Amino acid sequence: MPLESKERFTVTSTIYADSPLSGKQIHISGLAPHSWHYLCVEFENFNRQNETTGTDCEFHRTLDFTAKKVESTVEGLELIDITSQSLAFVAKSIGDFERRLTFTLRNGKTAIPSAEIFYLDSSADLDLKFSNLKPDKFYGDLCVLEEPLVEAFTALGRRIGGLKKERCHFGKLKTKDYDWSIFESEASPYSASSRASVPLLIILGLIAQLL
Repeated sequence: MPLESKERFTVTSTIYADSPLSGKQIHISGLAPHSWHYLCVEFENFNRQNETTGTDCEFHRTLDFTAKKVESTVEGLELIDITSQSLAFVAKSIGDFERRLTFTLRNGKTAIPSAEIFYLDSSADLDLKFSNLKPDKFYGDLCVLEEPLVEAFTALGRRIGGLKKERCHFGKLKTKDYDWSIFESEASPYSASSRASVPLLIILGLIAQLL
């Protein structure tokens, strides 16, 4: 079932397995290239009044014409700036369906409370910046949680929703030490005023001598 089309249609493939462990391959045709789809597998037990006994859904994208495999709507993720108190990134999100992207910094199992959250319904360029960080500290991975906000129904009437996938990048993100160049730039108003007071005192001295 395509996520990107407003007029969605369901493509169904049915197999009759002799055993749940038969490992048969399922082939679904008629899909558009480089398009995101819900893929659901439903198990139906014919021995219990056609009751649905299991459902497993994910979202995947078909290959483009160059057979490039895509696992995420986010691509081109790049770290562009590091200071003692911030980390800045840029990325691009490709997709024409409603979705929520949540970016977090995570060191091991610990996630930093602050996060960058985007609600998108088309492709977009993303600017991310995590501020108020501690200097000279490891922040680990930049993790992206992707959640389609498009609801649909399976072939057997089960609602598809609440799906998500997460991928983490970089692995050793660390802020810079609080070096003297940053300290001087922050203290520049004081140093500038002290430098400006020197020629001012000289001028006042010259005026006093002339008088």
